[in-house]
Parts: sequence; C-alpha cells; structure tokens
Amino acid sequence: MPRLLIAAPCQKAILDKDEGLISLIAIVNGAKVQFADDQPVADDAAIASNWAFLTTWRIEDGDESKRFEQRLEVISPSGKVRQTAQMDWQFGANSKNHNNVLRGNMTFVSEQGTQIIRISWRESGQEEWIRAFDYPFEIVHMAPGEEE
Repeated sequence: MPRLLIAAPCQKAILDKDEGLISLIAIVNGAKVQFADDQPVADDAAIASNWAFLTTWRIEDGDESKRFEQRLEVISPSGKVRQTAQMDWQFGANSKNHNNVLRGNMTFVSEQGTQIIRISWRESGQEEWIRAFDYPFEIVHMAPGEEE
C-alpha cells in the first residue's frame, strides 16, 4: 500500500524529471471574492484560477508491479462534491517515490466557508477508495469595497 509523503495545493508545480526535483510556486489556502450585496450568488459561481495539487507517494513492499488510481475531490462547505479529477499511476522501475500533479483552472466560490480538497487512492481494479488526505481551503465572501 503506497504511503502519502507530500500533499500540497499551489498555483504551479514544476517537476524536473531529469533531476527528480519538485518546485511548488505559491502554496494556496483559500480565496477571497467580492459579490454585490443586492445580487444572489449563483450555485455554480466560480472564478478563473489556475491551480495544481502535488502528491508524492512512497513505495511499500509489494507495490512494485501494481497500478494505482488517485482522485482529487473539491467538497463544498455543505458537503457537495464540486470538482473531481482522477489519474492512473505506478511506481517507476527503480524509484522509491512517485509524484503526481493534478491541475485545474477554476475555483467554485458560491459557498462561503471551508471547502475540503480530498485526496483518495485505490489499487486499479478495486472498488473502494481510501482517503489519504483532506486539505481545508477557505472561501471568504467580501462586500464590494471591503478591505482584505
């Protein structure tokens, strides 16, 4: 069973495959948005924002030939799954660690409060997802002209 070593949301993640180096640009922890007082906020309100979520996994005995799936879910403060991204992966032949980067280009902001960015994994072909990490991401609604 792989072990999660790093889970980090950021604006940009750069993986140098030749050197095996990772660069994370601007770790993020939330978004502040302004809405007009007299207008209702749409249920699907979102802002354009490029983001990346890096995970680094450590191989454990018996994982060498297995394939895995990773899932990222963005869960609103009310518990609704707003975004999902998924990828397949496996450890390299002589590698003890494996890096994944999932990218997105928008952030849902209709609900103020703590969103959860959830990372789960499973062995390919299995039904059950195993929760590996929950990251709190704050959405703050501000009135027009309100200072941060």
